[in-house]
Amino acid sequence: MSMELGEASSPEPGMSTNLSSQGEDYSVYVRLVNKKDQLEWYKFSVFNRAADGDGRKRGLKGFGDYLPEPTPLKGKKISRFSRCVAVGSTIYCIGGRKISSSSSGRLVVDNSVFCLNTSCPEHELFWVQAPSMLCPRSEPDTVVVNGKIFVMGGTTKDCTEPWAEVFDPESGSWNPLPPPPFRKPPSDFNLFCAALFDSDLVLVRCKEGDCVSSAPYNPPSNINLLYAAALHDSDLISVGSQGDDYLFYTYNVHTKVWDTHHGILENSSFPVKPISVGSTLFWFHNSELHAYDTIEKWHCSGPVKCLDENTLSFDHVQQLSGIKPVLLHLGGDQFCWIYYEETGYYLTLLHYVQFRLSSSPGACLTAFAESCQSYLINSPSLLLDAVLI
Repeated sequence: MSMELGEASSPEPGMSTNLSSQGEDYSVYVRLVNKKDQLEWYKFSVFNRAADGDGRKRGLKGFGDYLPEPTPLKGKKISRFSRCVAVGSTIYCIGGRKISSSSSGRLVVDNSVFCLNTSCPEHELFWVQAPSMLCPRSEPDTVVVNGKIFVMGGTTKDCTEPWAEVFDPESGSWNPLPPPPFRKPPSDFNLFCAALFDSDLVLVRCKEGDCVSSAPYNPPSNINLLYAAALHDSDLISVGSQGDDYLFYTYNVHTKVWDTHHGILENSSFPVKPISVGSTLFWFHNSELHAYDTIEKWHCSGPVKCLDENTLSFDHVQQLSGIKPVLLHLGGDQFCWIYYEETGYYLTLLHYVQFRLSSSPGACLTAFAESCQSYLINSPSLLLDAVLI
């Protein structure tokens, strides 16, 4: 087993999990939800290079010490049940829920799309409405392939078609994908997508027995994880979940044809959303980093080393209100990990940890933390997700 991350070519610029080239400075845009159930956006800049010697940039936890504050962005009333993705320098928030205009005042699923061009000067930096989706969606999953945004799931019984659609930012048009070969649409509970580098394929995987009609408000308690991922060096988008009876579906973005597969990724388990690098999926769970190669079919895991009392601990974050940390790929063998920490002072700490992977981990995945930084937010907030620009 080998892992040659350093030899992989640079990922597509502006992808939600990748950076265009190693060694560049970049910005992290973090999306949180406050106690009023409203979205808040923050930005902080970091450097995609390892610290030398004792020059690590470490965020101190003591409130008497200096802690930088991330830059807040101008807000807009975008639903927290939207999903965000980056294409180039533009962030898109897709779908969500809104209060019905009828007298009932109930929450309804929305097809709205908003975008923020981060390359604009600060006085021109604001959210604008983009073309709406064909079908309303709540917490759909998204994946970027060749600069286009593929959106899957999140539909309701009132509008189930198309189950998947694609947006071309250049033309500003949405187009439906052909219906997938599901007997019934998979549940949207924990649906996710991850685009693998240099790929036109998205993988969707689901357990046959758990393919049920979409119910975003009341997902089945026994549903297994459903995800979509773009596989290495291919023209396919693939859809599917963990379980005993594995079914996988691939969608070719060029021929626009779905295919059904059996037994792919059958020994893997993805309790949280992975990110993708080359042909390998990475995720963080139970205080360990995991990797699964979709071609060679191996899985390995291991702790992130060089974490001590002077840096940050990963041990407690999995229990925080069910909110999962965000894992991002910076390019080459460099990754970062973002999570939040609630305090007793009506404050929130946002932690950023940068680490690198060994190129030849052997039977165990080897990762080394190299730098970290903490940021202070002056209100209680929960971390939803983050993108790199």
